[in-house]
Amino acid sequence: MPVCHRAADPKKPGRIKRVYRPRDAMTPLDKLASLPDAASFLRPGVTLLELQQFAQALTDMQAAEELNEARQALFRTRGHSHRLKRPDRAGGQGCGHVDDALARTGTVRGQR
Repeated sequence: MPVCHRAADPKKPGRIKRVYRPRDAMTPLDKLASLPDAASFLRPGVTLLELQQFAQALTDMQAAEELNEARQALFRTRGHSHRLKRPDRAGGQGCGHVDDALARTGTVRGQR
């Protein structure tokens, strides 16, 4: 996913205005590759070419599917629920699911 990197606006020397230009949008790997001595930031035995080949091996959808499968496998082995939990501050009864709060009040705290 591309990330916009900021640039300073030189028109106002006493004030730094952060400007995000579309042409400066690049992935973290592209930003790393654009640095003058990028190889010095890599672990021993890892090359920039290997990273670029690895990044191009899968489409975004394939990578997202693999990530979701790995997360599901992790949560199955850990016994965690995939549902978001939030503390129940009103009743002081510990943690409750967002769905439980929605069933009780018709809204989730902070959303109206």
